[in-house]
Amino acid sequence: MDTEPSRIQSARDRASVAKKVLAAAAATLFATVLVGVRLSHPGDTTAGNSGTSVDQTANDSQAESFDFGQSDIGPSGESGAGATGGTHAS
Repeated sequence: MDTEPSRIQSARDRASVAKKVLAAAAATLFATVLVGVRLSHPGDTTAGNSGTSVDQTANDSQAESFDFGQSDIGPSGESGAGATGGTHAS
């Protein structure tokens, strides 16, 4: 009897080992990126906030005075008739 595995079985074994190595490498990379993101997250309260504050009253007054201006698209007048022209489905 032949005690050595066949070429096909050897290839399957190598592929199985390669898949396990790739899965372990991917998991390690994922964990490394996750830890890196967690440590450098800009919303973290421990990261370099020197206690400066922003004047919110100036920002609020600018937000209230914002205007979109006059639109050329939309209903004309108060009757709600809409724009003239265009397509008509019957």
